[in-house]
Amino acid sequence: MSDETIVAQALALEQVAVESYGAALGGGTPESPLPPRMMEVLRRFRRQERQHVELLASTLDALGGRVAPPPADRAELTRARTTAGLEHSLDRLRTPAEVGRFAIELENAQIARYLDAVGALQDPRLLEIATQVMAAEGQHATVLRGLLSDDVALTVPDAFERGDAPFP
Repeated sequence: MSDETIVAQALALEQVAVESYGAALGGGTPESPLPPRMMEVLRRFRRQERQHVELLASTLDALGGRVAPPPADRAELTRARTTAGLEHSLDRLRTPAEVGRFAIELENAQIARYLDAVGALQDPRLLEIATQVMAAEGQHATVLRGLLSDDVALTVPDAFERGDAPFP
């Protein structure tokens, strides 16, 4: 697989992340609203995912690749999430725990994608970008696990994060 293809795939998943965080920010119900702390974390993560999109889009453009548009609506986002192997439904974001598990699944998928990319990328500059973004996604997963559990064993990341950390 070419570096261009790897970057395009990472970009597509980052675009899904931005839109997924937007959907998660609308989660919760009047009976079970998202706590302010969780809302702030989700907003910050969405901003960081947007930064990843900007960097990957400019990188892909420099490689001569075509930057595909992000999912345009909820139906496209649902299809893109399914294609990425994400199972948590956009329609099941009614409690803080459901939103947290939804976001952890997303971060785990991104970690796994970047871990695969690290083993396949040829360009050292692209390898550096992939490892930096992968580290950020690992931090996101750790913060999310911390929001969902007081059990320190569930919030501390493994020594070697692979994108398959359990849900609290």
